[in-house]
Amino acid sequence: MPRKSRELRLGQAKELTAAYDAAGLADDYRGRFVRDMSSRLDRGRGLSKKQRDWLDTLIEEGVPAPKGDPELIARIESAVAVEGMRDFDTRMLSEFAGKIRRGWDLSEKQMKWMGDLLSKAEELAKSGPWTPDEATVKKLKLCVKLSRGYNTVYWQTHGGTYKALESVKRFLDGADVADEWCVNKLLKAMARPLRELDNPKFAPGQMYWLYVRRQYPESGGEYAPALIADGPYVSEKNGKVVYSALVNGEIVETSNITKQRRK
Repeated sequence: MPRKSRELRLGQAKELTAAYDAAGLADDYRGRFVRDMSSRLDRGRGLSKKQRDWLDTLIEEGVPAPKGDPELIARIESAVAVEGMRDFDTRMLSEFAGKIRRGWDLSEKQMKWMGDLLSKAEELAKSGPWTPDEATVKKLKLCVKLSRGYNTVYWQTHGGTYKALESVKRFLDGADVADEWCVNKLLKAMARPLRELDNPKFAPGQMYWLYVRRQYPESGGEYAPALIADGPYVSEKNGKVVYSALVNGEIVETSNITKQRRK
């Protein structure tokens, strides 16, 4: 091959990188190599003779023709463009398309996953993206507040619920579309505190009881009358469902009100 300048090689490498991207072969090992060499040249770094030779060979050959079923690839590309598909789902479909273009075989599990995502995209294309109603959005905002009341161990052992929570947060932030499965998963996981918010156990203006510890822990405590002032609502401090109550002349925020004075 004739000797070429750094500037010419860099320009050709950038053009080839763009061509690999356009062909859906950005993750192909050759595409990654061209991108890496382009980055090195752009930073003023040198290339070894082997690197220059292979890069020039790839530039000469151009983008390889994609393998795989072109109809299936076109179907995947259409699915990725459907409005309402989650970012995670479109990333997975793009990964599957890349494997197919490179002639790789998908496992049975991957084929099923891809088929489910394609069906989901086709249904979305017909019906439009699912969006929760105003009442559901209000409950989802409460769920995010309530999530602060669950400790790290809970989230580590409830991966599906954590995934649903993160999806809902992205939706509420406007960074992603609503996912119906994630919405229902989170609402079900937090059904108990949500029920109490809708159906309070205690009514403002009525008297109940709160166990109050004495100044010195070793001396125990006693039940004191608690006049409900407000609630229930989600505490900004700990994410618990709490009530405000007048106890011993002071307003306290607590989730430990009881209807009966216990022994």
